[in-house]
Amino acid sequence: MDSTQPDNRLECLGTLVYPDGVQTSAIGLIFVCIPLTDVKENQLSFSEKYSVLFNDVATLYDKVRPGYPDGVIEKVLAYASIPEEGSILEIGCGTGQLTVPLTRRGYNITAIDRGPDLARVVRQNCRGFSKTQIINSTFEDWEGEAHSFDLVTSAQAYHWFDPH
Repeated sequence: MDSTQPDNRLECLGTLVYPDGVQTSAIGLIFVCIPLTDVKENQLSFSEKYSVLFNDVATLYDKVRPGYPDGVIEKVLAYASIPEEGSILEIGCGTGQLTVPLTRRGYNITAIDRGPDLARVVRQNCRGFSKTQIINSTFEDWEGEAHSFDLVTSAQAYHWFDPH
């Protein structure tokens, strides 16, 4: 890179993405990062910056993000001793990599994601399942009923929560 040019890289969860090309991450997925030109970058928290990026590429993210192995899901459900038609809250559902397999198993799912495009994609992925409710909100702003779920999950989304 020419040292006289400004460094226009965007760090995207460990992968550096340049304006003229995309590098792949260590696990082979492509993360496309879009410069935050419409938002004052210095006014956003870390999680807000990256959630905007993932939301902006929701369809691509859905295509390249791997799901979870059935064996892992079965072990979690067995460990949690969820009733056959139990209620599950999923926080940070993304495009549904965990939501869809839980929905197919017949559980009552409430899935929350802060990204409107991510929520749109997961709604599309869960269409036809009446026991699944997708909520476009942050967990912190959501006004759900306390103690009304048999299991609360957050599959690789816990780092998006506001620790305060």
